[in-house]
Amino acid sequence: MGKKTTQTQTSQSGNYAYDYLKGAFAPTVASGNDAGSAIMTLLGMGGDPTAQQAAFQRYLDGSGYQFALDQGTRAITGTAAGRGLLNSGATLRAMSDYGQKTGMSFFDQYMNRLAQQQSSGMAGAGLIANAGQWSKSDGKSTQSSGIGGILGPILSLAAAIPTGGASLSAGAGGMGGITGGLGL
Repeated sequence: MGKKTTQTQTSQSGNYAYDYLKGAFAPTVASGNDAGSAIMTLLGMGGDPTAQQAAFQRYLDGSGYQFALDQGTRAITGTAAGRGLLNSGATLRAMSDYGQKTGMSFFDQYMNRLAQQQSSGMAGAGLIANAGQWSKSDGKSTQSSGIGGILGPILSLAAAIPTGGASLSAGAGGMGGITGGLGL
């Protein structure tokens, strides 16, 4: 009779650098989380006015805004005083416009820096997550040789041959049905 052969193959793949990457990028992920929290607090999303005020003060202290505002205000008042227009409406308007533009510009820059740090944290988290993926597969195949192993594929091919309307529906077990299907 025929011979039956079975093959089993196991495959496993993954990134052995996961532990290293997790340790190396953990600070980046943490600072990204901190930046996200700072954005939310600064925008008042936590519902705590005291925390929001503290976040705004960190912005004022850490962005260079106050220094730029002071320098610009001194320049405007110095120029206006030299012209004798220190207390004029034009000077007050110039100071107001400068303060608003400076505030918007520095706030946008501060928020962008926080958002960039948050993005870096998310990228680090993604890198760690991708490095931690593993895959494993077990495959098994069985092959038979001898008349049974040969006859099956031959009959499958024969069934696929166009017969011009004839039927091979009986398969190998009903050869008598072929003559009926051929109209003989």
